[in-house]
Amino acid sequence: MKKIILASTLVSLSAIGFMSIAMDNEGAALSATLPYKNQMIALDVGVGDVLLVASDDDQIKMSVTLEPSNNTHTNNKHNCDSHSHATIPMNKRKIQTSVEHGLIKIALNDQSHVTQNWLIHMPKDADIDLHLGVGNTQLNGLQGEVSIEIGVGSAKAYVSDANYQKMKVETGVGKVAFQLPAGQLNRDSHLVGEELVWKGKGQSKMDIEVGVGDIDISTL
Repeated sequence: MKKIILASTLVSLSAIGFMSIAMDNEGAALSATLPYKNQMIALDVGVGDVLLVASDDDQIKMSVTLEPSNNTHTNNKHNCDSHSHATIPMNKRKIQTSVEHGLIKIALNDQSHVTQNWLIHMPKDADIDLHLGVGNTQLNGLQGEVSIEIGVGSAKAYVSDANYQKMKVETGVGKVAFQLPAGQLNRDSHLVGEELVWKGKGQSKMDIEVGVGDIDISTL
């Protein structure tokens, strides 16, 4: 997995065309658009679902709906700006981003007591580093480097085998379904989980780890 720790510089809201729509005290819907200049995208989500969709744009277009929950997740893996430990009211939640040295970091300014449902359209060759505490993610058509860590949940990836040089997927407790047609495949199953390494003829690498849950890799 790629481990990148950088000091963050906050991007002004006006620079990214940020828009926030407060629904009511019971939830919120947020959206933002970022320019893409070959940076890695680092997304941190405490509890929720993430859908990543490849596009031909040179922008990152994201939206997230928020629903109140009982989770107490507060720590941002990529630490956009987590100075305060006080819970922020739902109508004050926002998508917080920072950009520096080839890395775009994205997270809510407060992840406690909320379930997040993200939809992100991103350039198809962009690299993604996703950290998800509890929930599910699905990738559609991405071609760049993929690094995913999930505590409890599931991961699905619909990709072309022609784009990837190596895939390593592992679940501590769960199953791996792998349906790419070509390449060299090594599978190691143990009592409650599986690890799989696949080698192909592409350029990119994919690394997915799920603590508890299943992984499904399929062709487009």
